Amino acid sequence: MPSLWQRALAVAAPLALALALLPHAGHSASCETLLAIGEVKVRPAVTGAVLDVTGDWEFDNLLQVELNLELKAVAMQGDKFALYPLLGPAEGGLLSGLDETLTTGNLDDLEAVAFPEPEARVLNFKPHAMQLALPSGFDEGTVTLQMYLVRSGDLGNAFLSNPVTTALKLDNEPASGRTAATVATVAPAGRPRGQDR
Repeated sequence: MPSLWQRALAVAAPLALALALLPHAGHSASCETLLAIGEVKVRPAVTGAVLDVTGDWEFDNLLQVELNLELKAVAMQGDKFALYPLLGPAEGGLLSGLDETLTTGNLDDLEAVAFPEPEARVLNFKPHAMQLALPSGFDEGTVTLQMYLVRSGDLGNAFLSNPVTTALKLDNEPASGRTAATVATVAPAGRPRGQDR
């Protein structure tokens, strides 16, 4: 016959396992899966260009003030970047070793070297689409966009989206005195180009 301790352990062990598998209180269980960029297209603007971004992010949770979540997008070209918080002015800067890749290890440095960039702006933000003004300091080449979701300013535990790279080509002889941009969009890994969402 099992002892009192053995019977208590038989009851407590499954309960402890069930509690461990539950999401932490206040955290969204779906943050990692819902922070994803689908496609990035570039179109010309008076200065720089505009990034038309589609994807999935924690839109409903961002509206809940008590969760204290903040979503930021980062456009990168080599070590150059433009940082787009949804609240507050956009910033830009140079971060040695950035190389168009965000990690939880370089977010502190990225935010520390950022300075106000008036040409960079969030133009529009919706549940599955946003428009970002890319500053004129970005040159012909590739532009990589990545997002991160932070809770209570904890950059070390930020959720990172997939990066998506888009080609940006600037015409040497722009019409009407403007810098015209032509684009080629690179589909994210795992999705055939042109596939409907």
